[in-house]
Amino acid sequence: MERLGSEMLKVNVKPEIEIFDAGMLYNALHYVKKGTIKEPMNVQFVLGAPGGMAATVKI
Repeated sequence: MERLGSEMLKVNVKPEIEIFDAGMLYNALHYVKKGTIKEPMNVQFVLGAPGGMAATVKI
């Protein structure tokens, strides 16, 4: 991830971060702190995928 992020920074490509569960958001924030991803992030929440967050407002 760090190598890919560094290469994208070199060519001014901004990644879209797909978040399937809350832990993935914290991973993305880790790379922001390291400077591998620039803010503001482009984030897409993927809901209803197997193993990910539910696509419902009910708890």
